[in-house]
Amino acid sequence: ELIEDGRSGTVTIPGDSATVAAAMLRYATDAQYRRAHGQAARARAEELFSLSGMMTRYRELYSRHSAQAMETG
Repeated sequence: ELIEDGRSGTVTIPGDSATVAAAMLRYATDAQYRRAHGQAARARAEELFSLSGMMTRYRELYSRHSAQAMETG
């Protein structure tokens, strides 16, 4: 949920050491790529886990469940 492959990080298949090594090498050698992913990851974390973001998601959750409860009576 937190990592968006190619945008805020690199998702690999567990046990695929060649892909992990390639991703690590790219992060180690490409400052622009590393910076872009870092900034995107921070923005996503702030959006998802800030107090404001959490309150918004809880409000949406309660609204959805309240509406469902009223429909089923």
